[in-house]
Amino acid sequence: MAVLVTRPGEQGSALCSLLERHGISAHHHPLIDIVADLTDTHLTTHLHQAQIVIAVSRHAVQCAQQILTSNGAS
Repeated sequence: MAVLVTRPGEQGSALCSLLERHGISAHHHPLIDIVADLTDTHLTTHLHQAQIVIAVSRHAVQCAQQILTSNGAS
């Protein structure tokens, strides 16, 4: 069995290494790039209006921080 890993960057490479250590052939072929949209001006407003924020991934948190920093918020 072979697995195609489409997760980008180091996370994809790490997953391939883990799979291969367990005897599973893995091929790393990232299909997406995860980048923050630094032109997003709505995130800061929405965060200030929210009572709770649920981050669904490490990438969501990192991109949100980049957007907030570029907009002068934190």
